Amino acid sequence: MNRLCLIGVLVAATPLAYGQTLSPSQDAHVSTAYPSLNFGGATFLQVGQTTGSGTTKSFILFDLSALPAGTAVTSISKANLVLWVNRVGTAGTIKISQVGSAWTETGLTSANAPASGTLIASPTITSGSTFVTVDLTSTFQSWLTTPASNLGIVVEGSGSTAIFLDSKESVTTSHQPLLQIVQSGPAGQTGATGITGAQGTTGATGATGSTGGNGSTGATGATGSTGGNGTTGATGATGSTGSNGSTGATGTTGSTGSNGSTGAIGATGLNGGNGSTGATGATGSNGSNGSTGSNGSTGATGATGSTGATGATGSNGSNGSTGAIGATGATGPAVVAFIPSGVPYTVTAHSIDSSFTAHSLVTGGLGATSLSSDLGVILPTACKPSMTVYSFLGATTTFQILPLSPASGTTSWSPGSTLIGCSTTAWSSGSPASCSATSSTAVSLGSVLALFAQGSASSGAFFTAFSCN
Repeated sequence: MNRLCLIGVLVAATPLAYGQTLSPSQDAHVSTAYPSLNFGGATFLQVGQTTGSGTTKSFILFDLSALPAGTAVTSISKANLVLWVNRVGTAGTIKISQVGSAWTETGLTSANAPASGTLIASPTITSGSTFVTVDLTSTFQSWLTTPASNLGIVVEGSGSTAIFLDSKESVTTSHQPLLQIVQSGPAGQTGATGITGAQGTTGATGATGSTGGNGSTGATGATGSTGGNGTTGATGATGSTGSNGSTGATGTTGSTGSNGSTGAIGATGLNGGNGSTGATGATGSNGSNGSTGSNGSTGATGATGSTGATGATGSNGSNGSTGAIGATGATGPAVVAFIPSGVPYTVTAHSIDSSFTAHSLVTGGLGATSLSSDLGVILPTACKPSMTVYSFLGATTTFQILPLSPASGTTSWSPGSTLIGCSTTAWSSGSPASCSATSSTAVSLGSVLALFAQGSASSGAFFTAFSCN
């Protein structure tokens, strides 16, 4: 017979783990090749050697006020820094340290960059398009204990190492630096008991345990009263009498003298057969039972049989309702430079409403007589620039791509010699006038390029398709 047994299980309450992820509130890199230039709006963080003798390093700051109020240091199980290595120029080791003094994303330059503090880790970078995870638990706990000590981290290259990380402004791969935090909290209340699953098949019978020793003999019960006598059975028939033995011969009469010896006794006759047994008398009533003796001690339990096969899995419960959509995050800072991933490529529209000179290869819009820093595109790799221009301008126009360098002592740029150029004819109607140009030599990594247009048109528009391979 199958029996269904319910077994109670006592589970000890254990702390529950849950996580949070913080995005950087500020990030920027600096370059000794441009000591007074701020790169806070760049879409990448450069680390290590640059073209020539320059070096770069990157600064990252996380705002801990985004954590829930009252977050305790003892609740932090783990804190990991996660960086996306977009591209590797030269593989090697990087150094991750605490920052020695305060800084801001929009004001940081190589000239005013703070010194590096305590070294945290020195991972080796071998390839791009991969995540690097660094244990920041001890440092993060010290920031929670003393918030004023949170001045961020600095990432530097060792030797000839040269790598590019995604910044929080990245618009291509968009893998900004992250701080992943694992916290442990108190155990929640025990959930309601689930429905009992179907009974599994009975497992094989376990081996029989050894026989326990005999229990001590129970006390003798009281003697029951004697039952009444049964009726006497009928008397059996009398057996037949045996035949007499033969008479001995008469002895001769002797002289009267002493009596002679008595003659031998004749043989006894055969016994008659037994009469048939009388009928059995009725059984007397049973006496009352004596009291039950105490039980003997229980024998040792036999070994447990092997566990039966697991019952079939129950069907999945229905999905929970979708949680409410979180609040929209604050808008990030405006992008002031575009760093394409892989092979840079962009199509940009430009409008003309008066005399014009310089145009961005990315953001578009009318240029000015002085060159501001938001007109350039910075090349993340050495490549040969190429452009095709589609003109709706009513006059012959010349288009040139020139390299830019910071003007000494100012925030403006100075143009260099023309890299490539072409001219379009005056447009009147129909398809746009067009021209193309490609450089025969490569431009070095980190170069800053801008588009210059010269012509007499006072209105209209043109489009540039720019790439670098």
